[in-house]
Amino acid sequence: MVSKMKIVSVMLTVAIAASLFAGGGRESRSTTDSSGRVILEVLNYTDLTVANTASDQRKIWGDFAAANPDVVVYKEDLFNEPFHNKVEAYVASGNIPDVMIVWPSGRSISLHSQGLLKDLTSLINRDGLKEKFLPVTWDASQIAGGRQTMIPQSLTASHAFYTNLEVLNDCGLQPAKTYSELKAQVPVLRAKGYECIIMPTRATGSCRAASSRWSPGASAERTGTKGS
Repeated sequence: MVSKMKIVSVMLTVAIAASLFAGGGRESRSTTDSSGRVILEVLNYTDLTVANTASDQRKIWGDFAAANPDVVVYKEDLFNEPFHNKVEAYVASGNIPDVMIVWPSGRSISLHSQGLLKDLTSLINRDGLKEKFLPVTWDASQIAGGRQTMIPQSLTASHAFYTNLEVLNDCGLQPAKTYSELKAQVPVLRAKGYECIIMPTRATGSCRAASSRWSPGASAERTGTKGS
C-alpha cells in the first residue's frame, strides 16, 4: 500500500512505481476512503488539443489503477492559466496535492523555491529508473531547486535566431553561422553605432541575444544610437 508522506509532489510518468506517488498536503484530510484504499490527490495538466493526449491519459492512469487496486485517484484536470493559477492557490494555502505535473522552473518556481517538492533520488535508485531514461534527465542542475524533484515526460529544445538584414547590410555583414562569427560581428556593429546586448529570458535557463539587429530594444529614441 502506498504510504502518505508530508508535502511531496512528483512529475508523473507511467514508469514510476506506486510508492513514488506517495505525497501529502493538509494533515487533517483523510488519507483513506471508507474501503481502506489510499486516497491519492492529483493535479494533472491536460491539453486535449495535442494528438494522443486522451489515449495517453487513459494508458497512464489505467495502468496505474490496474497495478494499484488499493489506491483511489482523485484527479483534477486543468490546462494553461487555470492550471498555473490553481498551483499558486495550492501553494498559498499550504494544501499541496500528492501528485502534480511540474516544470523545472518558470511557472513552477514557487514550488521549487519553497521546497515543496520531494527529492525523488532514493525512489529512482530503488526502482532502477535511471537506465530507462536519457542521462540528461538526471541533471538536477537543470531544475530550479537543484534537486531531483521531477522526472520529465518529454524533453524539448527550441532555438530561434532572428536577423535584421537591413542592419547587417548597413555594416557589410552576412548572417552569422556560428557563435564565434556572431561575437566577431559585435565590434563591427558598435563601430557603426549599434548597441549589442545579451540577456536572460528568465531566472534560470536559456538566454537570448538582443541588439538593434535582433530586436527593437536598442532604438535610437532609447539609446541615442542607431536602431532597427
